[in-house]
Amino acid sequence: MERIEEKNSDILEQEIINLAISSGKIQNEEVYDLQLGMVENYVGEGVIEFDGNRYKVIGYPLVRSGDKIVKRGWIQVYKMREWQE
Repeated sequence: MERIEEKNSDILEQEIINLAISSGKIQNEEVYDLQLGMVENYVGEGVIEFDGNRYKVIGYPLVRSGDKIVKRGWIQVYKMREWQE
């Protein structure tokens, strides 16, 4: 797998993330934190097909230490190579 390094990769990555969330492969919820306000939390993983390519999408949840959020949730998108499919 490789990170998306194409032209307009931010737009492509956001499109794939939106597809993953709308298809239910990635679940997201908003969590309120006193210091940060509303923070997104992501959980799940899956494969999304878009424009003839396959992408692995992994959602990582936020990390808490006691009542504090020490790391926000995030999503990674990888373009799959043919041998990984």
